[in-house]
Amino acid sequence: MATVRQAQAWLVPDGAAAEGRELALSYRWDADYPRRDGFAEFHLDLPPPLAPGPQALLLTRTGNQFEVLVEDAVIYPKNRNYPSAWSAGGGVGRPIWPTIR
Repeated sequence: MATVRQAQAWLVPDGAAAEGRELALSYRWDADYPRRDGFAEFHLDLPPPLAPGPQALLLTRTGNQFEVLVEDAVIYPKNRNYPSAWSAGGGVGRPIWPTIR
């Protein structure tokens, strides 16, 4: 198992200047922009698979709206219906298993 600990990010807080920078993961939006809406885009360089076969990607603290792309192909579209436990602010929902073809 490999762990990605850094990402290139584009941070766009409402009412403030957008900025691009390298961030340590897990990044906490509220530490930099308390009580401010906006969005972040993270670009991850994934290591090559350690073995042939299916691969997994665990994304924690994604908030309630996110989209996952692999090489510009959407594998998990934004604005899907989330489990009620997730959207109720508990931050815990069922695992999401997008298919990568």
